[in-house]
Amino acid sequence: MAVVGGNGDVDKDRFGNAYFISNDLRDLEKLVDENSIVVIANEGGKPYDAEALYIALKHNARFIGLLASQRRAAVMIADMVRRGLSLDYVLSRLHSPVGLDIGG
Repeated sequence: MAVVGGNGDVDKDRFGNAYFISNDLRDLEKLVDENSIVVIANEGGKPYDAEALYIALKHNARFIGLLASQRRAAVMIADMVRRGLSLDYVLSRLHSPVGLDIGG
């Protein structure tokens, strides 16, 4: 497991089993390929989540999951379309929500 954050908020002590930990999204760009499983999950969402999603989609990761509310997921999907990805492609690749159904 690799853990990549965007602005220094990844606490390395919380991810002792990770083989790679970084607070630089440029590392995500180097790590993701068509065999990658990418799950974007941050408490409350982070401004860099959209960039992480774009990287995963651009590199055609095998699985792309987004832990987000329906509203936040819709905003991020719209952002991917604004960046030039087709809506059909984004919807076919993105799994959202991911996580446990807590009835929220």
